Amino acid sequence: MELSNYLKEGLDLHACQNKLTSELVAVLIAQGSGLLSQGWIGEAISSFCEAIRILPTEGDAYLGLAKAFIKEGDLMKALDAVEKAFRIDLPKPELDLFRKGLGSRPGDLTKQG
Repeated sequence: MELSNYLKEGLDLHACQNKLTSELVAVLIAQGSGLLSQGWIGEAISSFCEAIRILPTEGDAYLGLAKAFIKEGDLMKALDAVEKAFRIDLPKPELDLFRKGLGSRPGDLTKQG
């Protein structure tokens, strides 16, 4: 087999791996959302964290994590997750709402208490 065929095969495998990674992360995010809606906060946090571990550039995983931290009552961790989502992903309306609800800057929450 020629070198160009090996390279093409390698690129095809890489593209397949990227697709599978994205699909796995989407499943973990959906699982986390389902668990969260059922009140399984700790398990939801684990799902979102696993999604982030696999694909640290997935903003929706951070958004789900923020929702879980809010339900858990940990607003500082929620704000941190929202800030990471802002740095990673294009700003989304839902992120803006979270950010406004939690404080526009990380220091805002610490000034209140």
